Amino acid sequence: MDTFNRLLAERGKVSNLEVARFLGCGEGTISRIRNGEQTAGASFIACVAIAMGSESLAEVFDFGQVQ
Repeated sequence: MDTFNRLLAERGKVSNLEVARFLGCGEGTISRIRNGEQTAGASFIACVAIAMGSESLAEVFDFGQVQ
């Protein structure tokens, strides 16, 4: 989540509310993901992909080694 938080901070999105509005998802979802209480699901990853534009998903999320 360090890279995720850094990329958001570079865009001026720091609070859970700012991030939620930027990504188009719920503030509670952001809180749970940032606190490690919930893993990022497909819809959250899609929101990040759309909002982050040219940022690589592999830079934001650790998908492990794809074979």
